[in-house]
Formats: sequence, structure tokens, C-alpha cells
Amino acid sequence: MFFILCFFAFFVTVSHAYFLRRAQMLHEAPREVREKLWKKHTWWNGTLWTLLFLAIVVVEYFLPRHVMAPQPYVGAVFFIVGLVLVVWSRLILGRAGAMGVRWFLPETAPTWQSRGSYRFLGNPMYDGFILVFIGSGLLFGSKENFYLAILSFVLLNLFLARI
Repeated sequence: MFFILCFFAFFVTVSHAYFLRRAQMLHEAPREVREKLWKKHTWWNGTLWTLLFLAIVVVEYFLPRHVMAPQPYVGAVFFIVGLVLVVWSRLILGRAGAMGVRWFLPETAPTWQSRGSYRFLGNPMYDGFILVFIGSGLLFGSKENFYLAILSFVLLNLFLARI
């Protein structure tokens, strides 16, 4: 089941990347075309990201997993710091910024962020997801969360952020 979850995470990231690349190719298309693509992207990929996070919760809490010795205090710190980064980044960017509106409708996109957590990190939302997975792994003693953290790092920081 865990490998299905990893494949789904890969699929979601590739789908997100596909829409961003498509938006790059259509940067000179009429606004209506780019708005339509933006709406498809937010609906489709927003749904996929939501399903991915729900699947992670189901796998984490309801299915058997490989257990190691939990480190609850260290895990809680990583988890909370990661969650704060994700929420703070989302509040700074808003829904449109978090879903990459700058690729589809650059004329309506907010400027590059250099406030809050963005002063210190290139993409604090991605870094926050990784810390949440590491923290969950330590908190609950789940090795799978470390694999998800590595997968998140590769897919988000090495693949998606390069676009």
C-alpha cells in the first residue's frame, strides 16, 4: 500500500509540473485560454493534492506500518515547525499563489515574496512538508514517513522547484 501512495505522490507532482509547463508554453496565448487552463489546474491538481494528503493520513493512522522507537519530543518539534512553515507560507501566498498563478496569469500574480519565512528559505512550504514527514516519523515511530520525506524532497525541491 505504501508503494501505491509513493506512486500517487509522484503522479500528483508530475501532473502539477505538466500544467506549469503547459502554462509556460502558452504564455503568449489569449488571457481566456490561460484562465481556462488555470481553472483546470486549480480544480484538478487541488483535488489531487487533497486526495494525496487524505491518503497519507489513512496510511499513517489506519494501516500497519514499520515501527521503530518513537522519539516523541524531537518529533513534535519537527512536526510543529513544519506545520507552521506550511501554514505561514500558505497565508503569505494565498490560494492562487500556492497553486502557481504566476505561471498562468502573471499579470494578476503577486510579486515574488521576500517577507516572512520567504526571507530565509527559497520555498518554505516545500521545506515544511518535509519537516512534517520527518516529525511524523519520529513522533509515531514510522519509517514510511522518512521515505515520504525523501520522496517529497526529491519531487518538490529537485523536480518541481526546477520548473
